[in-house]
Amino acid sequence: MTASDPKSPDRFRLLATFLAGRAVSVTEAPAGEAAYTDGRFVFVSAGRSESEQRREVLVQAALLGAGSLDRPSVRALRGRPKVARRYLALEGRRVLADVATRIPLAAELRPAGDPITSTADESLEVARGRSSAPDPPEWFGVIRPSRLLGASVDAPGARASNRDTRLNFDPTDVPEAQDDGDAE
Repeated sequence: MTASDPKSPDRFRLLATFLAGRAVSVTEAPAGEAAYTDGRFVFVSAGRSESEQRREVLVQAALLGAGSLDRPSVRALRGRPKVARRYLALEGRRVLADVATRIPLAAELRPAGDPITSTADESLEVARGRSSAPDPPEWFGVIRPSRLLGASVDAPGARASNRDTRLNFDPTDVPEAQDDGDAE
């Protein structure tokens, strides 16, 4: 499928970009893989219906936009699939509840009940703990820390850092004034 194909998952690019707060493309994951994101793309499950893929984009892009998949949180999930799954369940519910106030689609699709955490840090703490946490619905997909940490920070569409917004001049690049011989 091409991007101009109306059946292409990239038809959800505007939704993903809006929710993530930065440019994000949407494409299909390899057959048999669950939905996930690497920060630049949201990979939806291959062969799923339009509504199922839209739900996957909704939660994965909302996680990006809420900062749930920022480097510090994702580093804590690396090599800990059980914690990552619990974190996804908690954060997915939290971000969908937040997005539901602005997007009717999220209000329709969010799991029943209120979120039990109010920040990503709190979700991470609960996910690491021994208290029970609900399983995420299949359409939440998965979190792949290695894909998120491997994505280039300077990739097109990435958020600008403080370093990017500073105006810096290199004094060696300033052309020297030409002496036209009119000395006083």
